[in-house]
Amino acid sequence: MNKLFKLSTLGAALFLTFGCNQNEQPTQAEPQAPTEVVPATADEPAAELTTLEQKAAYAIGASFSKYLVTSLNQPKELGINLEDSDVFRGIHDSFSNNVQLTQEEIEEVLKDLDKLVADKLAEYSETKQAEVIEQGNEYRENFKQQKNVTELDSGLMIQVHEDGRGKKPATTDTITVHYRGMLTDSTSFDSSYDRGEPATFPLAQVIEGWTEGLQHVNVGSKVTLVIPPELAYGDQSTPSIPGSSTLVFDIELLSIEK
Repeated sequence: MNKLFKLSTLGAALFLTFGCNQNEQPTQAEPQAPTEVVPATADEPAAELTTLEQKAAYAIGASFSKYLVTSLNQPKELGINLEDSDVFRGIHDSFSNNVQLTQEEIEEVLKDLDKLVADKLAEYSETKQAEVIEQGNEYRENFKQQKNVTELDSGLMIQVHEDGRGKKPATTDTITVHYRGMLTDSTSFDSSYDRGEPATFPLAQVIEGWTEGLQHVNVGSKVTLVIPPELAYGDQSTPSIPGSSTLVFDIELLSIEK
């Protein structure tokens, strides 16, 4: 799962849909039936949207529907199945002022849903992190067996592909490099090569694995750094990097600026 989501946002949307209508009772003795919506067929195209009100109403429906589709699909990745038919039933009953749950019950159900999601996310995160740690340990164990690999006391590994003749940078230096960052399955998450230009930054302002590793690299060298998670992002996750990931960087050190 590439993106985590906040189901409390879904809960808020459903609360607005179902909850608000409960507080708005019709003036008639009997509840009003909603206007029947007849979908257009291939032979009968939908009516054109001409007025601002028509377009605005349609935009609200389309936006809400798109949001619901995304929000209902994402929980399935955690094993939580929210059926479309039940959502449509709730919307229909809400517009009919015939909701089958009280306001208190709605609020309680949404709280229970948020707790279920939080528990599932915690379980997923723990399982995923254990898998990532195991994969990283296995990758580093295999990598250290390759040629021209040096393992430092910190656990950082450096493999030299081309040994340059320039100086080694200090932490106070600014460096210019070409690089590609990858996960242990070779998935690329960042690349100056893809951007078409090298990157320049102070060596002290990058992750610890870079700061330590490049002090052992001469200008003109091409190396691979294999960085354990404690020298990278630790257990923090980003959209492209799972927590506790071992990171692999192919780096070409181009120059040093004092």
